[in-house]
Amino acid sequence: MIPFIPADEFAHDFAAGYRLLSVTQRAFDESALAMGVQTALGAKFDSFVKRPVQAMPLALTPDADGRLGFAGTEKLLERLFASPSERFELRANTLATSLVCKGDRVVGVQLRNLVSGEEYRVSSDHVFVAADAYRTPQLMYASGIRPQALGRYVNDHLDARSFVQLDDRFRELARGESEASAGGLDRDAGVTWIPYDRENFPFSVQVMQLDASPIALDEHASPWPGSYVGVVLFGCKELDSRDRIGFSDRETDAYGMPALRIHYQLNDRDHATVHNMMAAHENVRDALGSFVGGGPALLQDGASYHIMGSVRMGETDDGASVCDSFGRVWGVDGLSVGGNGVIPTPTACNPTATTVALAVRAAAHIV
Repeated sequence: MIPFIPADEFAHDFAAGYRLLSVTQRAFDESALAMGVQTALGAKFDSFVKRPVQAMPLALTPDADGRLGFAGTEKLLERLFASPSERFELRANTLATSLVCKGDRVVGVQLRNLVSGEEYRVSSDHVFVAADAYRTPQLMYASGIRPQALGRYVNDHLDARSFVQLDDRFRELARGESEASAGGLDRDAGVTWIPYDRENFPFSVQVMQLDASPIALDEHASPWPGSYVGVVLFGCKELDSRDRIGFSDRETDAYGMPALRIHYQLNDRDHATVHNMMAAHENVRDALGSFVGGGPALLQDGASYHIMGSVRMGETDDGASVCDSFGRVWGVDGLSVGGNGVIPTPTACNPTATTVALAVRAAAHIV
């Protein structure tokens, strides 16, 4: 939750985000193996966590043939593409090189066709920048829009992963062979979720069925189908203004934009969180089977691809945020920002639904 957004407003927008993403927790209800993993983890954790172990909410939609696939950008845009009356255009191979300003107002965008090299300008009453947590602040910096908090408070999940081989009590639950059809997900490939609990279990855990071991096995190993699961733990990294994206006024990247450098480090409390995450991995293993490959490992910073905070929202223009709760950039009319970069809080969950909810909130406000 974002403390300065009223809870009822955020709940409304979050529900809209779930609808847009076609979120479900029922996709793998028919998988006995997935249900068995969920039950075993529930027996281990449900007695002391606030929310029970459950199927993870996933953005999944079946196609006409019943094949499951993750909902991506095309799902969000398909209604626009299907309605010629909508004023919508998608321009491929096009780079936004700068925001066009007139005084304290953004009035358009300077674009470059990356195939022909043509540069041109598009005027707009309102510009919404939603690149990613790196390139949204990069475009603002290149445009001379540089609030104090731009690129600061960059945050990522502490990300520790392990691989577990299920013990033989789960064998009878496996189907025996994959039932995935071409281009779809295996109906046995459930994702079990242990939700974050700030007081008792401050991690978000995903346990995913794998179709093969991710590492080399002993030559005598004889795994049964579905016997390997990947265990992902996300933990909260403390916010720090020194964790930041720095931009160069001299060097450029491959697109001619200001080169960036990431400044990021873990403090003592972060290292303590990592230590506790490793113990949590062992608890998950105890409920399911045995580690494959030596146990859990901490991934490199940024490896989750859930980079947040670089254009963070805030309650007031106090120098510690880039925009308000509707994504409007402080002190600049006609400009809003979106994407994972606006999330201002440390989190231990996948950010997509939160980001879409905040985009729904921002878009509705602009309209």
